[in-house]
Amino acid sequence: KRMFPFVQQLLLCFCRRSALDARVDVFVGLERAKGGVRLQGHRQGKDVVEEIGCSSTTEGNGELVMFTCPLDTATTYSTFNPNGDFSDRGVNFFGAGLKTVAEMYQCVESVTTHTSKDSVGGGTTTTKTYHYTMKWSSTHETMNNPTAYRSTNMYYACGISSSDPNPSFPAGLPTGGSQYSTNQIKVGDFSVDFTTPSSLFTLDSSVTAASVPYGWTFYGWTSTGYTYYSSQWERDSHSGLGRVRVTFYGNDKSQSTLTILGENENGAIKRWTAADSWLCSGWTLAEARFGDLTKDNLFESMDSSNFAILWILRLVGFCVAWFAWSRLAGPLEVVADCIPCVGPCLGDMVEAVACCVSIFPACACGMLVCGIVWVVMRPMIGIPLMIIPVCMFTGYLIWKFFFSGENSGGGDGQEV
Repeated sequence: KRMFPFVQQLLLCFCRRSALDARVDVFVGLERAKGGVRLQGHRQGKDVVEEIGCSSTTEGNGELVMFTCPLDTATTYSTFNPNGDFSDRGVNFFGAGLKTVAEMYQCVESVTTHTSKDSVGGGTTTTKTYHYTMKWSSTHETMNNPTAYRSTNMYYACGISSSDPNPSFPAGLPTGGSQYSTNQIKVGDFSVDFTTPSSLFTLDSSVTAASVPYGWTFYGWTSTGYTYYSSQWERDSHSGLGRVRVTFYGNDKSQSTLTILGENENGAIKRWTAADSWLCSGWTLAEARFGDLTKDNLFESMDSSNFAILWILRLVGFCVAWFAWSRLAGPLEVVADCIPCVGPCLGDMVEAVACCVSIFPACACGMLVCGIVWVVMRPMIGIPLMIIPVCMFTGYLIWKFFFSGENSGGGDGQEV
């Protein structure tokens, strides 16, 4: 009976580790290949880009061009108004978009989960503890605790005990979310086709209304912007349950100059396709940045963003591969847990040792995948990365077949 869970755990851990490690290797390899393609596309684009002015749409026609020009706000921007009680209060924001943050002061439930290891068998027991506090939330908060209606913790924190203590969002509260202009972006005399206002503009500048609706209070500037409050839908005046607030945001209109990189097609800027090369075909390039940037500054910024993404993905992929290899020792932990008295302690020790030892095969697999990807793109990097894990595996095999038998049991090594 005790061996069945061990065999089950062994098969389960092996299948999970194999599947997870294979997915991680493929993912890491593809991301490294994409990173190399991006760098080659950037270098090729920097060599052929033509810097042009703002007025002549025929300049650099059919070529990769770069220019810095003022944003045509009359063509790009639209007028926005929120709904609810503020629909006729003169917000009338003329810009790239309007974001409405509408929140209610609600009773919020949180759960603390504690998992403890069983004394025998390697299993675990999970217990849940529910906590309640008052917080601002932009969505209606619900309770998952089946006994919430008689919870004293909820009563002391929220002033009410109920399975659904939070009122519904009132119709007078503007709908939260972001609205963006659907117009085409125009910079100088050029139309930008490869991006949209929702992708280019950030809505983080506070916007105010011309007047305050009845039942609302203009609180003034807070850490989140100019905020309006209302208590007319409160369910409990002591805790403030049901109080609402709203804040409006638009784009920063002081950012009126853009640097554009793309292919000019009769005044329409589209994505430029780099020339095909070894393992690199169909890679496109286009960029829109606020401010007056030189060619060197723009491409350096693009390369820096690419390097940051690559290193984050490399670290995440290595950590997941390390975790996958460490799961192979899961069944050994279960076996140790079955030992009376000292089982849980031994199981924890096995888990710690497995975590430390598994870093070596994880490093070897990671370097091997990197080497396979880079050997055809950057041989001076790819070849050493392939040699190191091959040497590690070769060394292990030599030790396994020629030296490990000498230290296993003594005697003259003859079979009996």
